[in-house]
Amino acid sequence: MAEMAFLPDERAFQSVCEQVRNTGRSYPLFSLAKMFLERPERYRIRFLAKPAAEGRPGTVFHQCGICGCVVTSASLLTQHLLKTHADKFYKVERIQGEAPKGQFATVARCKLNGALLGPTNHHAYQDNLMRLYKQRYSNMPFERFKASVVIEKDPELVKKWQEAAAWKTTYTPLQGEQPKAIENEMELERHCRENHLPSSGTASADCVASAEVLGQGNDPAITRLWRSVIEEETRFPINVAQCLREHFFKAGLNVFKGRKGMQFVAAVRPKPFVADRNTVTTTVWAILEYIQKHPLSDRKKVLAAISPAETETAAEAPKQEAAADKTVVPAAEPAQVSAEQPAAETPAAAKDAVPEGTAPKAVVSPAAQDLYWLVRQGYVIEYHNGQLQCPPPPKKKDPKKEPKRELKEKAEGGKQPAIEPDAAKNEPAPVEQPSVPAAADEEVAAPPGHHQEG
Repeated sequence: MAEMAFLPDERAFQSVCEQVRNTGRSYPLFSLAKMFLERPERYRIRFLAKPAAEGRPGTVFHQCGICGCVVTSASLLTQHLLKTHADKFYKVERIQGEAPKGQFATVARCKLNGALLGPTNHHAYQDNLMRLYKQRYSNMPFERFKASVVIEKDPELVKKWQEAAAWKTTYTPLQGEQPKAIENEMELERHCRENHLPSSGTASADCVASAEVLGQGNDPAITRLWRSVIEEETRFPINVAQCLREHFFKAGLNVFKGRKGMQFVAAVRPKPFVADRNTVTTTVWAILEYIQKHPLSDRKKVLAAISPAETETAAEAPKQEAAADKTVVPAAEPAQVSAEQPAAETPAAAKDAVPEGTAPKAVVSPAAQDLYWLVRQGYVIEYHNGQLQCPPPPKKKDPKKEPKRELKEKAEGGKQPAIEPDAAKNEPAPVEQPSVPAAADEEVAAPPGHHQEG
């Protein structure tokens, strides 16, 4: 019938992007996808109808111009307008009249919700039956719904139905010179279809609706399609993750493969540290060396190993960050900021926490500043749970396998060589592990507040 595509809500998506930029941490892409699916207000659904084919007409979606609900027919959209937005077009009144006259020994009752439909020999029984089916249970087969109706011989239920049937609902149009109240349901639908449907709905083969209103249309086709897609994506959100990946790239964020081959979202693309230990401070080199030997350690352990005497003072900022899930680093003095560090790298939370012209209250150790600088530059990956890891060097191509690959591609008819991913293109060629000194043609900018040791 149609295809469905996931679209994140703009406000929810911008909030996630802001958190990724402010914290400097790397968040699992698939966990973010499941987070968006947890609440309908966090995403929207795009419906794209399939083109008409031989023996199969094309699908046209009808969308409510008031709330954005989507259905597959004009009659369902008319029913939706009367059920949800009737007060915008009519003056709805409940008027008490005469109770049905006659001797009634039985009354029909729906077992699904307990509604009394009236005796089967009463003229309003079929109308009540169809009205209940359209309004509440149109997503199930009619025969199954009809099987849920039972006949009761209870005099109390018969009397209760007679009292309820004495009340009638009238709809008086709000527009018109001499509007008349409408009591008949078929007449009401005809009036709404002719006078309000053209200006309150649109028909197209491509529409976008919020997930919050998709269930208001009582369209079984839309409900089945939507629920099947959401259930499948909840088990494994591959399509939602792919959509978020594209949106993150457009927002200027990076998606990379981290530990266990999982995809993560970060503000900076991780890159190996290319430098000689003689070109950076001792603290920076000690941090990198410790993380290489103890991968996935948290910030507290790293700082305790690098500067045990300053552990209590340096650990205050990480504790606050773990509680608020935001990286807050006091602003450095203007003379201490390195020219290679752009001002945009200072988190927005830090600007709010430390007003201009005010000395920072918290004292952050030099080791904590160096670790913050390494994370912001992409030389250290800080995951969402606080674990730290150095980016691995890119895999080197095996020259022995290259001739075999060329022969295989030639046998397949001159297949084009595979395009390297963008991540491999942008990463510089790394040297050996930090524990082994290696020559470098260029120096790495020192973190703020430090001088390079010759």
